[in-house]
Amino acid sequence: MTLERKKNWKLSFLRGLILTLFGIYSLFESGNTVKSIMSVFGIFILVFGLLLLLILISNRSLGMNYPSVEAFLDILIGVMVIAYPQNMAELIVIIMGLWILLLGLFILQAGYRMRELSSLWFIPFFSGLITAVLGILLLANPFGVAKATVAIIGLFALIAGLGLMSNALSKTEIVVE
Repeated sequence: MTLERKKNWKLSFLRGLILTLFGIYSLFESGNTVKSIMSVFGIFILVFGLLLLLILISNRSLGMNYPSVEAFLDILIGVMVIAYPQNMAELIVIIMGLWILLLGLFILQAGYRMRELSSLWFIPFFSGLITAVLGILLLANPFGVAKATVAIIGLFALIAGLGLMSNALSKTEIVVE
Protein backbone atom coordinates (compact mmCIF):
# COMPACT_ATOMS: atom_id res chain seq x y z
CA MET A 1 0.00 0.00 0.00
CA THR A 2 1.36 3.41 -0.96
CA LEU A 3 0.21 7.00 -0.58
CA GLU A 4 -0.13 9.28 -3.60
CA ARG A 5 -1.42 12.78 -4.18
CA LYS A 6 -5.10 12.49 -5.06
CA LYS A 7 -5.87 13.72 -8.56
CA ASN A 8 -9.64 13.62 -8.25
CA TRP A 9 -10.27 14.33 -4.59
CA LYS A 10 -13.56 16.06 -5.44
CA LEU A 11 -15.15 12.76 -6.56
CA SER A 12 -13.87 11.09 -3.39
CA PHE A 13 -15.33 13.93 -1.32
CA LEU A 14 -18.66 13.46 -3.14
CA ARG A 15 -18.64 9.75 -2.24
CA GLY A 16 -18.08 10.69 1.41
CA LEU A 17 -20.85 13.29 1.27
CA ILE A 18 -23.31 10.78 -0.21
CA LEU A 19 -22.37 8.24 2.46
CA THR A 20 -22.82 10.88 5.18
CA LEU A 21 -26.24 11.90 3.82
CA PHE A 22 -27.33 8.25 3.67
CA GLY A 23 -26.21 7.86 7.30
CA ILE A 24 -28.24 10.86 8.41
CA TYR A 25 -31.28 9.59 6.47
CA SER A 26 -30.96 6.12 8.02
CA LEU A 27 -30.64 7.53 11.54
CA PHE A 28 -33.79 9.64 11.14
CA GLU A 29 -35.73 6.85 9.39
CA SER A 30 -34.69 4.03 11.73
CA GLY A 31 -38.33 3.72 12.84
CA ASN A 32 -39.17 2.29 9.44
CA THR A 33 -38.57 -1.33 8.61
CA VAL A 34 -35.36 -2.60 7.09
CA LYS A 35 -37.30 -3.40 3.91
CA SER A 36 -38.30 0.24 3.39
CA ILE A 37 -34.70 1.35 3.84
CA MET A 38 -33.53 -1.30 1.35
CA SER A 39 -34.72 0.69 -1.66
CA VAL A 40 -32.76 3.72 -0.54
CA PHE A 41 -29.75 1.55 0.25
CA GLY A 42 -29.87 -0.05 -3.22
CA ILE A 43 -29.81 3.34 -4.92
CA PHE A 44 -27.10 4.60 -2.55
CA ILE A 45 -24.76 1.63 -3.04
CA LEU A 46 -25.25 1.74 -6.82
CA VAL A 47 -24.35 5.47 -6.97
CA PHE A 48 -21.48 4.90 -4.50
CA GLY A 49 -20.05 2.17 -6.76
CA LEU A 50 -20.52 4.21 -9.93
CA LEU A 51 -18.67 7.16 -8.38
CA LEU A 52 -15.81 4.88 -7.37
CA LEU A 53 -15.73 3.48 -10.90
CA LEU A 54 -15.49 7.06 -12.27
CA ILE A 55 -12.58 7.72 -9.91
CA LEU A 56 -10.83 4.58 -11.13
CA ILE A 57 -11.47 5.38 -14.79
CA SER A 58 -10.12 8.92 -14.37
CA ASN A 59 -6.98 7.57 -12.68
CA ARG A 60 -6.01 4.56 -14.78
CA SER A 61 -2.61 4.28 -13.14
CA LEU A 62 -4.29 2.56 -10.19
CA GLY A 63 -4.99 -0.59 -12.20
CA MET A 64 -7.04 -3.46 -10.78
CA ASN A 65 -6.94 -3.40 -6.98
CA TYR A 66 -9.22 -3.36 -3.95
CA PRO A 67 -11.16 -0.23 -5.04
CA SER A 68 -11.84 -1.85 -8.43
CA VAL A 69 -13.33 -4.90 -6.75
CA GLU A 70 -15.29 -2.69 -4.35
CA ALA A 71 -16.74 -0.64 -7.22
CA PHE A 72 -17.98 -3.70 -9.09
CA LEU A 73 -19.37 -5.32 -5.92
CA ASP A 74 -21.13 -2.08 -4.96
CA ILE A 75 -22.74 -1.85 -8.40
CA LEU A 76 -23.76 -5.53 -8.36
CA ILE A 77 -25.24 -5.31 -4.87
CA GLY A 78 -27.05 -2.08 -5.74
CA VAL A 79 -28.67 -3.62 -8.82
CA MET A 80 -29.67 -6.77 -6.89
CA VAL A 81 -31.22 -4.79 -4.05
CA ILE A 82 -33.14 -2.53 -6.43
CA ALA A 83 -34.38 -5.54 -8.45
CA TYR A 84 -35.26 -7.82 -5.49
CA PRO A 85 -35.68 -5.71 -2.34
CA GLN A 86 -37.84 -8.15 -0.42
CA ASN A 87 -35.70 -11.22 -1.17
CA MET A 88 -32.49 -9.36 -0.47
CA ALA A 89 -33.54 -7.82 2.87
CA GLU A 90 -32.29 -10.73 4.99
CA LEU A 91 -29.23 -11.50 2.92
CA ILE A 92 -28.20 -7.88 2.60
CA VAL A 93 -27.97 -7.44 6.38
CA ILE A 94 -25.23 -10.07 6.50
CA ILE A 95 -23.57 -8.68 3.38
CA MET A 96 -23.65 -5.17 4.87
CA GLY A 97 -22.12 -6.47 8.08
CA LEU A 98 -19.23 -7.98 6.13
CA TRP A 99 -18.91 -4.89 3.94
CA ILE A 100 -18.91 -2.58 6.97
CA LEU A 101 -16.27 -4.71 8.70
CA LEU A 102 -13.99 -4.81 5.64
CA LEU A 103 -14.45 -1.12 4.88
CA GLY A 104 -13.72 -0.29 8.52
CA LEU A 105 -10.49 -2.28 8.43
CA PHE A 106 -9.49 -0.57 5.17
CA ILE A 107 -10.22 2.92 6.56
CA LEU A 108 -8.40 2.03 9.79
CA GLN A 109 -5.31 1.01 7.84
CA ALA A 110 -5.55 4.08 5.60
CA GLY A 111 -5.76 6.38 8.62
CA TYR A 112 -2.75 4.72 10.20
CA ARG A 113 -0.74 5.15 6.99
CA MET A 114 -1.75 8.83 6.73
CA ARG A 115 -0.14 9.74 10.09
CA GLU A 116 3.06 10.92 8.37
CA LEU A 117 1.22 13.07 5.81
CA SER A 118 -1.57 14.75 7.70
CA SER A 119 -2.32 15.95 11.19
CA LEU A 120 -5.90 14.77 10.57
CA TRP A 121 -4.83 11.11 10.31
CA PHE A 122 -6.67 10.21 13.52
CA ILE A 123 -10.09 11.02 11.99
CA PRO A 124 -10.08 8.19 9.42
CA PHE A 125 -8.18 5.97 11.89
CA PHE A 126 -10.87 6.20 14.57
CA SER A 127 -13.59 6.23 11.92
CA GLY A 128 -12.24 2.91 10.64
CA LEU A 129 -11.99 1.48 14.15
CA ILE A 130 -15.58 2.40 14.99
CA THR A 131 -16.77 1.19 11.58
CA ALA A 132 -15.08 -2.20 12.05
CA VAL A 133 -16.64 -2.59 15.50
CA LEU A 134 -20.07 -1.74 14.05
CA GLY A 135 -19.55 -4.40 11.37
CA ILE A 136 -18.73 -6.98 14.04
CA LEU A 137 -21.82 -5.98 16.06
CA LEU A 138 -24.03 -6.26 12.99
CA LEU A 139 -22.65 -9.72 12.17
CA ALA A 140 -23.07 -10.88 15.76
CA ASN A 141 -26.84 -10.30 15.71
CA PRO A 142 -27.95 -9.54 12.13
CA PHE A 143 -31.63 -10.28 12.67
CA GLY A 144 -32.04 -8.63 16.04
CA VAL A 145 -34.06 -5.49 16.29
CA ALA A 146 -34.67 -3.93 12.86
CA LYS A 147 -34.51 -0.41 14.26
CA ALA A 148 -31.13 -1.07 15.84
CA THR A 149 -29.82 -2.54 12.58
CA VAL A 150 -30.90 0.50 10.59
CA ALA A 151 -29.47 2.82 13.27
CA ILE A 152 -26.15 0.94 13.24
CA ILE A 153 -26.01 1.15 9.45
CA GLY A 154 -26.85 4.86 9.64
CA LEU A 155 -24.17 5.47 12.25
CA PHE A 156 -21.63 3.52 10.18
CA ALA A 157 -22.49 5.49 7.06
CA LEU A 158 -22.23 8.79 8.89
CA ILE A 159 -18.84 7.98 10.45
CA ALA A 160 -17.39 6.40 7.31
CA GLY A 161 -18.67 9.29 5.17
CA LEU A 162 -16.98 11.83 7.40
CA GLY A 163 -13.79 9.75 7.23
CA LEU A 164 -13.91 9.62 3.43
CA MET A 165 -14.49 13.38 3.21
CA SER A 166 -11.58 13.98 5.58
CA ASN A 167 -9.36 11.74 3.46
CA ALA A 168 -10.46 13.53 0.29
CA LEU A 169 -9.71 16.93 1.81
CA SER A 170 -6.20 15.78 2.74
CA LYS A 171 -5.79 15.23 -1.02
CA THR A 172 -3.87 11.99 -0.50
CA GLU A 173 -4.83 8.63 -1.88
CA ILE A 174 -4.23 5.19 -0.44
CA VAL A 175 -3.22 2.81 -3.24
CA VAL A 176 -3.47 -0.89 -2.44
CA GLU A 177 -0.95 -2.81 -4.52
